[in-house]
Amino acid sequence: MYHQIYTHPTPRINCQLLPTVHTFNSLLLAFYREGKCDEFKTVLQEMGKYSCKHNMCTYNIRMARYCDGGEVEKARGPWDEMVREGIQPDVTAYNTIIGGYCRSRKVGVGEEMFKDMEMGGIHPSATTFEWLVRGHCMAGEVDTALLVCADMRRRGFGMAAEVCRGGLEWIM
Repeated sequence: MYHQIYTHPTPRINCQLLPTVHTFNSLLLAFYREGKCDEFKTVLQEMGKYSCKHNMCTYNIRMARYCDGGEVEKARGPWDEMVREGIQPDVTAYNTIIGGYCRSRKVGVGEEMFKDMEMGGIHPSATTFEWLVRGHCMAGEVDTALLVCADMRRRGFGMAAEVCRGGLEWIM
């Protein structure tokens, strides 16, 4: 549908509307939410046709696709591409990749990403800590999960009830 809108002149305006990076990010997000990530390739090709450079949002959606699908190592592709392009990862990018590693039971790599995040001057959010708590609980590292909780509280963050329940389920 976007192709019809953006490539055909409208009757009232004798010019073409050109899609922007925001147009394409909206499409990527819609396909991601609908579970139609096989459409990403087409959208990304169209972005190239219109010389739309990927921005932080584009990379975050691409990484989330892989992390949510249990393919966190594939998420490193967009991550590395983003860094090569000179785009500084933000807290959302870090949370996405840390969450991917923690879900894949690679909490050690998630912790390394957390350290990189802080060394890069990116402040963690409650979500960052919640992923690490989940990851440590899934790995059976209850003491470490409790240390992460203490650090989280020390920094003024609260814990979502669902994370607490999930942690207890992994412990039991």
